[in-house]
Amino acid sequence: GRSPSPPTLVGGSSTEDTEDDGDGIGGGSDVDEDSPQWQLELDGDDCHQQQHQHQQQATLSAGDDEEEEREVVLPEACWMEILCQLSVRDVCMTGRVNRWLRQLANTDMVWQAQHRTVLGCEPPQGSSTSALR
Repeated sequence: GRSPSPPTLVGGSSTEDTEDDGDGIGGGSDVDEDSPQWQLELDGDDCHQQQHQHQQQATLSAGDDEEEEREVVLPEACWMEILCQLSVRDVCMTGRVNRWLRQLANTDMVWQAQHRTVLGCEPPQGSSTSALR
């Protein structure tokens, strides 16, 4: 079968019909087009922030109040970095979201990081993921 695709974060309105309450959360972008935005850029296994100019232009039809939605897809290496920073419980809960995140949550890299965090030492050489969990 096909490999599951990574989850996407979609901007704009949610599936429920809610009004923007002015708290700056959800409901589209309140960012000025000329203001700098932060973008995650991959550098090996690490993610770091690099500033770049916001290039999206809002395109609205005459009389249309809805903004276009845009998809944001985080690279797999960023998801791995996030999973390595979570608690054991949160890694397990994230793995229950979908098949793709479960595959990431079950990698040696994530559980070796958990071993270091919880026990304060490196895992034994050649330890399998199931042994680390």
